[in-house]
Amino acid sequence: KGIDIGGGSSFTVQLKPGLDDKDQPKPITKNSLDQAIAILEKRLNPNGENDLLMTPQGEDRIHIEMPGVKEEDKEQVRKKIEEVAQLELRMVHPNSEGELAKIKTGGGVAIGYVEMPHKELGKKDAEKGGTLLVKSRPDLAGKHVSRAIAKLDPQEGWVIGLYLDGEGSKQFDDIASRHRGERMAIVLDGVVISDPVLKSDHYGGYAQISGGGGGGFKQEEAIALATALENPLENPMQIIESSEVSAAFGAETVKQGVYTGIVGTILIALFMLIY
Repeated sequence: KGIDIGGGSSFTVQLKPGLDDKDQPKPITKNSLDQAIAILEKRLNPNGENDLLMTPQGEDRIHIEMPGVKEEDKEQVRKKIEEVAQLELRMVHPNSEGELAKIKTGGGVAIGYVEMPHKELGKKDAEKGGTLLVKSRPDLAGKHVSRAIAKLDPQEGWVIGLYLDGEGSKQFDDIASRHRGERMAIVLDGVVISDPVLKSDHYGGYAQISGGGGGGFKQEEAIALATALENPLENPMQIIESSEVSAAFGAETVKQGVYTGIVGTILIALFMLIY
């Protein structure tokens, strides 16, 4: 039926310049716009079942129409659109809590480390929060993740499995061999979402993100996060305009169209009879 008849939501998003390997802004190109559209298609319509319409506008904007999206689902859609999904693996300082306490009292400086917010996924809101002291530079970049899938683990519940490419597998095992028994921060868009302990020195190109406390991820959380990690955005996005068309308006439009068709048919039939 389309958004004008069936109701739904529309969004206009604007791409922001990304950063290169030297943390310098990268210009937005046509390829950037095409890549963003392709990734949003995978995030918002992974099974190809939705009647999704996306059109580029100008050099840095995309207009998205999503028929059938209800008001209560808009926040989830907004999150999928704006999530950059920039994944990084950084080692946690061996004495993170103690060093952070010194820094807060003005009595310490941790060279080579930076403080990051820690909001572990899968935990209750009351258990979230705090910060961690992690390496200032990533130990392993997310570009080495070749595949991310959500799956059900008998002990952890729903988890995300990360499959690394050849180079990433070698780097990860090298890190694990040097830091076995230490914590590694899994950083998503500048926030630590998990800090598991490296229990082995060989992982063979596979790592796993669990939901921490609270019984792990919910199924929809795991699927959404895996989809985002497998399709990271090179350019951050910001929703600059959104609107909603109610289904009631669409139903009224259909009703008016039917009445118009009936009246038109009758008038034409009368004209033909008279003629």
